[in-house]
Amino acid sequence: MSSKLLVFASWMLAMALTVSAAQAGIIQTGSGGTTDPGPWTSGVVTDSFTAMSVIPANFGALYDNGTGLVGGGAVSGDLYYAFTSRPLDRTGDTLLPAGSSPLTPHSPSSSFAAGQLVGTSPSLGISQSYGHYGLGRYIGADGTSGISDFSTRIDLGAERVQLFEVHIHFNASANDTATILMSVYDNLPGQRQPLASDTPDYTRTMTGISGDFAFDSFQYISGTGNANPARWVFSDVVFATADGEAAASILAVPEPASFGLLAAGGLLMGLRRRLA
Repeated sequence: MSSKLLVFASWMLAMALTVSAAQAGIIQTGSGGTTDPGPWTSGVVTDSFTAMSVIPANFGALYDNGTGLVGGGAVSGDLYYAFTSRPLDRTGDTLLPAGSSPLTPHSPSSSFAAGQLVGTSPSLGISQSYGHYGLGRYIGADGTSGISDFSTRIDLGAERVQLFEVHIHFNASANDTATILMSVYDNLPGQRQPLASDTPDYTRTMTGISGDFAFDSFQYISGTGNANPARWVFSDVVFATADGEAAASILAVPEPASFGLLAAGGLLMGLRRRLA
């Protein structure tokens, strides 16, 4: 019995340490929340909040002291980040979750939303470009420029959550480049955040995005150009040093991992006493 318990406890400890190791490359995280542009009057009404301001020491060689930006100056290197988004009020056309009905009636014909890098000015924004029914990205302040949708198109909808994993390659003497992997989860129970055990309903990849992506903060933003609301819910944003680390942190469920680590530790301590 003691040997079986020892094997079980060792397995639990190994699993807990594996989860811990997956977090080892995390650079910095920022808070999530909800954007709510509020009552519309004219033009485009927006709401945004700074999810994360860069702590220079966390980014090491990727931070340029001269410009005060990650990826600024002559910096070269790779950075990864991830976050999730879900609209509360806007629903696309026909490319919606199978078997579901739109929870809200408002089309995205006059709205935009994004998790966005901000440096000298806002740059890469990812979720919905202004007026686009499909999920995608833009570059700029208001969702109207540098637009590209994921192909084949996936419409935004209140019944679906999208996880974005972004790889930025900073170039010292040329434009930076970005690659985006989108995983879409439909009809999650209680519209909760996706877990590591969930399987995406769709995946899409966007490559070859070019621009100046140096930044000193990350913001969440949404905007509307009509009287319909445009609230979005965003998760924490996670920045990491290697592919997959940021997304794994978003999808991880820390409580069971922590419980496993404590349980394994407790079992091992008990076994040591019994075997002593």
